[in-house]
Amino acid sequence: MAPKKEAKGGLSAEDEAKKKAEAIDDIDSEDYKKSVRIEIRQMRKFISDEEKLTGQLMDERLRINYFWLISKKELEDKQAELRNKERELQDLQEKHQIEIKIYKQRCKHLIFQNLDQLTELKKEAQITLKNIEDENRINERELKQDLRSLKVSKKEQEVRHQEYLNALTRDKNKQQTKLRQDFERISNEIHLKYKNKMTNLRLEME
Repeated sequence: MAPKKEAKGGLSAEDEAKKKAEAIDDIDSEDYKKSVRIEIRQMRKFISDEEKLTGQLMDERLRINYFWLISKKELEDKQAELRNKERELQDLQEKHQIEIKIYKQRCKHLIFQNLDQLTELKKEAQITLKNIEDENRINERELKQDLRSLKVSKKEQEVRHQEYLNALTRDKNKQQTKLRQDFERISNEIHLKYKNKMTNLRLEME
């Protein structure tokens, strides 16, 4: 609630208005009083409508925050998935290097154990290594494709998220501008109307 403005003599604006109202003789007709009561009810309804609109704006703000949190969570999930794929690729490459070292060591050991089987063992080792390398190349290529797809998906998600936030922000700004313009127009009309009435009333009193 806005603080009461202090008028001259230490009285608030509301108290001063009441004091002036009590000092004026009640010479208005019942029709005028009835019209004033109708306008008061209309003003109360207008205030109630403004409070409802304010509540709607707050709900819209909460909804925007909710969708923003969801989009942020989805983006974080995509980033976590991308990191997992990168770790899988690194683990696969390390495993591939270890397997190559193991098979090379086996080949050397077999060569020293049995020279007669050297040619056959070399052939088998080379075939095994070739198969492993082919399989690892295929897995590495698939992982790289998955990484590219995830990066593209992540970028698209970020673009959609930004576009959605921009659209929500534009809609909110339009609504606020329209509400402000409507409120200023109605306020100016009421102010002008009551200013004319006060002028007429003052002329009649004089």
